[in-house]
Amino acid sequence: MHSQKTEWSFLNDIKSLSKIDSLKKIKCIACSIKTTGVNHEKDHIIELSAVEIENFKLTGRMFHII
Repeated sequence: MHSQKTEWSFLNDIKSLSKIDSLKKIKCIACSIKTTGVNHEKDHIIELSAVEIENFKLTGRMFHII
């Protein structure tokens, strides 16, 4: 997956949101896509990752392909 720095930065953002009562029961998928550039005509996806988050905790379910 990504570097520890990237993952922990994202998790800190999630931890802040977890303090909002109306969001206590939430399930989502966080995705990361890496490309060779931003030109849709010549660049392409080189890496795709996803993690499942339920009630502001990582479930351990993830997907990663290079």
